[in-house]
Amino acid sequence: MTTLFIKYAERLKYANWLIHRCATGSPKQFAKRLNISESHLYNLLEELRLLGMPLAYSKTRQTYYYTEPLQLRIEIVVVPLSEDEEQTIEGGLKIMLNYSHSTFIRV
Repeated sequence: MTTLFIKYAERLKYANWLIHRCATGSPKQFAKRLNISESHLYNLLEELRLLGMPLAYSKTRQTYYYTEPLQLRIEIVVVPLSEDEEQTIEGGLKIMLNYSHSTFIRV
């Protein structure tokens, strides 16, 4: 799951970079540059729009571009947990581990 998220985040960052440079090309070319299908590209573009990125396409220049000067920043940050946070998280994990080792009998 984590690897998929990182791959997705990297794809979004690369798409953002291409859009900022006005170097996406046509939707077919853009999808090929991102190594995804055209339908997946349209999903990705819709997600950018949902994030608030003002995206448009120029038929004459054949590129996607932002209509406003915004920057998309995607970060993965590792933050140490406090002792209370750790106990809260581990508490739920311990309960789940106990159930996973139990034998359930259907009545």
